[in-house]
Amino acid sequence: MLLDYSESVETDIERIREFNSKLVSLVREYITDEDVIFDVKLILNELTINSALHGNRLDPDKLITVYVHIQDSEIKIVVKDQGCGIDCIKPNKEHNSEFVGGRGLCLVDAVVDEFEACRNRVVCVKYL
Repeated sequence: MLLDYSESVETDIERIREFNSKLVSLVREYITDEDVIFDVKLILNELTINSALHGNRLDPDKLITVYVHIQDSEIKIVVKDQGCGIDCIKPNKEHNSEFVGGRGLCLVDAVVDEFEACRNRVVCVKYL
């Protein structure tokens, strides 16, 4: 099982929702575990909406790019916006109370095995 996919979407909430639905349908072709699919939906929704609101500040001229890589043992999702970015965050699951990020980033961190947010890019890895 191998997927390498990258696509960009305009900073428009309705287009982002349609885009995320399309990506989830694509991921379903490679992953059938509904718990993992639920987590993928959460990751995509939280990170792309966060990018639209906080990164691109709803500027319709800015894009959000999502990269999805699936191999036998993991799915990697990278979301990048065209905003000014945030300080680098690489939380430690054992010390999550010290996590400095919004609700969406906390939710994503809770369902992935690896998480890093740096400037205008978030990288998540979930083991399968």
